[in-house]
Amino acid sequence: MHRLSRDKDKLTPLRKFAIPGVYSSAYLSQLVQRKKLKAKKIGRNFYTTQNWFKEYIDQHARDEKQAKYKRSLKQNTRITNIFSFKAIAVIMAVVFVLGSLFVYFNARDVGQIAGVEERSATTSVDAN
Repeated sequence: MHRLSRDKDKLTPLRKFAIPGVYSSAYLSQLVQRKKLKAKKIGRNFYTTQNWFKEYIDQHARDEKQAKYKRSLKQNTRITNIFSFKAIAVIMAVVFVLGSLFVYFNARDVGQIAGVEERSATTSVDAN
């Protein structure tokens, strides 16, 4: 429970909250400058929290934009679950093994071809 609340209070770049077809990052910057969306400026970029963004959505957004935002949250959660750290580690291990096998068998085939060429060269010399 505490981790979830910490994640929601963590400052995140404003561009991460841009939702295609709903809010562009430029529009979110305008909302911050108009003081409709809470954010902090660090360097040249704005940062906000999930809680602050949700406050803006609840107070100012139209119903259809609220629905789109909630759908995008569900999709992001699904994507995060699909690409967990363990899944990525397993995929990387499989790719490594397959790549190693490919290199091993390619090198073996090249050696066989080279051996065939050497034999054909020695037989042509012996024939003369």
